[in-house]
Amino acid sequence: ALAPWLRVNGALTEINLKANSLGSPDWCAIFNALRDNKQNKIAEWDLRDQGIGAEVTKALGEYVAVSSVLTSLNLYDNQIGVEGGKAIGAALHVNSVLTDLNLSGNPIGGYYNDDYELVCTPEGPAAIADALHVNGVLTSLDLAGNKLGDEGARAIGDALHVNSVLTSLNLEY
Repeated sequence: ALAPWLRVNGALTEINLKANSLGSPDWCAIFNALRDNKQNKIAEWDLRDQGIGAEVTKALGEYVAVSSVLTSLNLYDNQIGVEGGKAIGAALHVNSVLTDLNLSGNPIGGYYNDDYELVCTPEGPAAIADALHVNGVLTSLDLAGNKLGDEGARAIGDALHVNSVLTSLNLEY
């Protein structure tokens, strides 16, 4: 119900949708509406613990890629996974205003299989690392608790050799 209004609203600067049990279709509709709204003025999104998965993160990534005002994005403790990490990485390649990104508590670098063994998949961290090579505005990045694995951590480390704007990095856990 909000999506048509968000597609045309040019005044809204803040929105709180926490604890609304929005599903993937609803989140996708919201982010697609904001993506299409060139007058969108929302500068910060706190999307902690919203059950956001890869499908929603792809729509969010498309929005982030074209947003000219979003400076802070908190995706702490969702389930964006490897595909979500790739979508955010792609958005960071072209976004020129996002300065603060929290991806902590998301399995962008791996998952536990049925035997509770960690399976590392470096594609998610590699996408973030690729973005760090070219993104010149992101100053704070939180990747804590992402199961980066050796290869993913190496990719992030290599990217830091060329990135000169990142001033805060969290890689704990």
